[in-house]
Amino acid sequence: MSMISEVGSSLRKYVFEKLSKTPGWKVLIMDDAATRVLSSCFKMQDITEYGVTLVESLNCKRQKLNMHAIYIMRPRRAEIELLLQDFPESNPTYSAAHVFFLSSCPNDLLNQIIASQAVRRIMNMIQLSVDFIPLESHLYSLEATESAQLYFLPSDIVHDKLSRIDQIAEQLASVCITLQEYPKICYQKTESNLELARLVQVKLDTYKSDNPILGQGSHKDQSLLLIVDRSLDPVTPLLHELTLQAMCYDLLTVEENTIEYSGNRKANVADGDALWKEFRHQHVADVTRALPQRVREFAESKKQFVEFEEANLDNVPSKEDTNKNTVDIRDLSDLIKRMPQYQTESASYAAAYHIVETCMATFKKGVDKLCEIEQVISLKRE
Repeated sequence: MSMISEVGSSLRKYVFEKLSKTPGWKVLIMDDAATRVLSSCFKMQDITEYGVTLVESLNCKRQKLNMHAIYIMRPRRAEIELLLQDFPESNPTYSAAHVFFLSSCPNDLLNQIIASQAVRRIMNMIQLSVDFIPLESHLYSLEATESAQLYFLPSDIVHDKLSRIDQIAEQLASVCITLQEYPKICYQKTESNLELARLVQVKLDTYKSDNPILGQGSHKDQSLLLIVDRSLDPVTPLLHELTLQAMCYDLLTVEENTIEYSGNRKANVADGDALWKEFRHQHVADVTRALPQRVREFAESKKQFVEFEEANLDNVPSKEDTNKNTVDIRDLSDLIKRMPQYQTESASYAAAYHIVETCMATFKKGVDKLCEIEQVISLKRE
């Protein structure tokens, strides 16, 4: 099971496939949160197949179009106001609206929609339960960047603390619903964790009352949702993480799954890249030992490259001698470039080598010494 594929499947099934039966082109309108969710699962060409001809931001001024509009957004007051502004009593921005909320819509906002002129133009209003960003197959983010304030500042100086914890609970519940899990909830014993756990349980119970099969399935054990906060491990954020992906984010420029390395070079790394997926959470020392052997195996599987094997592969360390890594990365890069019929695999190996080389070059400019000091401090050694 992959977080990205599950979110993509939910959006495809309940939004795009459902509305593809509606004739004519459509405009897709999203708030910032929905844009990040959708971008993690789809490319523009993916959604044009379902009749979407234009994608626009809910927060920007838009021209009037005689077509149906698909709205995907969080059910918050500011976003609801923008939706309603598109459908005054006369001369609406679009001919009809199909509204999809990332999470459940509060009753007061539903009543506001029902009482508005826009209700006559709204053909669908559906809760999707995908209010989180799937980053990897087993990793997601709630983008709750201010959560530290909720946990570690006194309650009397934190504005609207309970409603903000409720928003996080709504997002966590949407993760469970997307994965079709009804977990047992355990939490680190603090006041905020207790409240968060309670709210998640309430939201899951409410959903399960309407969808009793939640969490059920053949050979399915009950899952566990473990809620902890940073006080459980305050040291880790102060240390440099030396797994490959973490080093890239620390030492290189990374934006939207694209890593910039060796000057102008860029590599797109995502779950679709099998080599990156395999190595990204391994310690960089293990990666530098394993990559040459992997290239050797890759080359040996392509029998037509005998000339290179005879000239260069003797320099690649064997499994028994991986510590003597004398291979020149440029030699291995040359091997990869000579395999045009395996362009995707070759590009993946080339990018991996250059990324590791750039990380290690930067690391040796002083970060290595800093890591030693961090270890001494974290272990309280003098």
